[in-house]
Amino acid sequence: MKPGKSELWLSIKICFLGIGAVGLIGFIIKLLSSVLQPGAPAT
Repeated sequence: MKPGKSELWLSIKICFLGIGAVGLIGFIIKLLSSVLQPGAPAT
């Protein structure tokens, strides 16, 4: 059974939301590690 257009679009949106969430979490961890290590260069 082939998914409908609305189901497919929902899946795509959920995928992008998940990717964005993982990226945001990674960014926050990087930001926190740079704040907690003042000696490290902020690149």
